[in-house]
Amino acid sequence: MGAQPSQTGVVTYGNALQRRGWMVEGLVQESANSWWAGLKGKTNKSIVFITTDISKGAGHEVHFQWDGNASGAGKVDKERLRGNEENKKQFSDKIRVRRIRHGLDNGDEFDSIDIGNQALSEHAHSRGLLADWYIRQSDQWLFDAAQGMLNNESLTHIIRPNGKATIANLAATDKFSYDFLVTLERIVKSAKGYTVGGKRRRLDPFTFAGGLRKYLLIIDAKQAEDLAMDAKFQAIVTGGDVRGSDNRLIKGVLGTFRSFVIVEADDFQGKSVSRTIAKSAVEVAGLRQINADGIFSGEAGFGTSGKVVASRAVILGAGALQVANGRSPDYKYKSSDDYDITSGSAIEVWTNVQASILKAENGDYEEAKVGGFQYGIIAVDTYNSTNP
Repeated sequence: MGAQPSQTGVVTYGNALQRRGWMVEGLVQESANSWWAGLKGKTNKSIVFITTDISKGAGHEVHFQWDGNASGAGKVDKERLRGNEENKKQFSDKIRVRRIRHGLDNGDEFDSIDIGNQALSEHAHSRGLLADWYIRQSDQWLFDAAQGMLNNESLTHIIRPNGKATIANLAATDKFSYDFLVTLERIVKSAKGYTVGGKRRRLDPFTFAGGLRKYLLIIDAKQAEDLAMDAKFQAIVTGGDVRGSDNRLIKGVLGTFRSFVIVEADDFQGKSVSRTIAKSAVEVAGLRQINADGIFSGEAGFGTSGKVVASRAVILGAGALQVANGRSPDYKYKSSDDYDITSGSAIEVWTNVQASILKAENGDYEEAKVGGFQYGIIAVDTYNSTNP
């Protein structure tokens, strides 16, 4: 007779709180593997602003609030102030929580519904695979929201080199270079000169470890290659550093360049059946490329012959992306109706992801407008390739 699991290793399936706590534990263990791990926080000072409300289920809304700064002109000498005070500006966004599930076919590995009747390692194996699936999926949701793919929410502000109006106009000379980085910094800091999009408020920098306030610039493999082959950039980046142990959590840091912390992300690998959250099979989470027809890598039609393909980098500031978490994640187990010969394990989560697009509740600014566009995101398109 095989050894029985210890009582400390038993999770009773019928106890929802124990079961959900066990699933959350698995997600916490895997969360360090998230590409975005060092960029998440519970305030809009983080690049990924996370709000959790366990009372929210599928269809319920979670609200995000931003305070604006005071900007009005003052009164001088005996000019009347009472009745002419500046209204405090408020901005908001909301996101609807969705229920997302994914399951694994256990075959005939399990033959009982009660987790307590099985060796914990068997269920832990399924939990580990499901937790890993969720982390890769949630990483990709953030990449897709940042690049303007998720839910077809196109980006409002895009920069392309040499004044190229469209992706179709990009040529091999439109590379990601040192000189182009200088131009990017000028556009981001002046908040004007975008290829797509009008004048806007400049991005709020993100505070890295040690108080370093910079913008995060995420580039793909082709753009990283362009920079690595650029002589001017080679000379600069040798002195670049991102100090502070916390920044070791940020994957792929190449170095700093003036206002930017430059990070290389993996290229996306997988297949997408729609742009709805969780409707992509994510083999490797990362940045997608986009062709001249606006089709992203992983989508049908991306490889159409003769189409120019762009690498799409993203510049992110504080409050760029939002994650709303509702009810605690749950682990589900289902034995088959064929006399329990097979079984399945599933994860069930209540969440959603989006780019921050704020609504002005009581008026916007004259020039440094905040409402109506991605608050903390700017896309950067450069030439990648032309489909054969």
